[in-house]
Amino acid sequence: ELNVTAAASGNQFNLSTGVNTVTVTNALNITSPLAVYTIDAVLLPLDLFGNKTKTTAVASPPTSPPG
Repeated sequence: ELNVTAAASGNQFNLSTGVNTVTVTNALNITSPLAVYTIDAVLLPLDLFGNKTKTTAVASPPTSPPG
């Protein structure tokens, strides 16, 4: 399953999966009933790649040498 969110602003059209956002860059074919467009990157599915928030690992406190 691939959930896609579309957003348009002026002449720019973006698609997002929650992992990444890509821009629709060019119309290859717009003959009805099918339109084919190019995008600037591969859409990554949330189920396989998780969300785009990065977790930061917490460093463990230094241990003092024995003695």
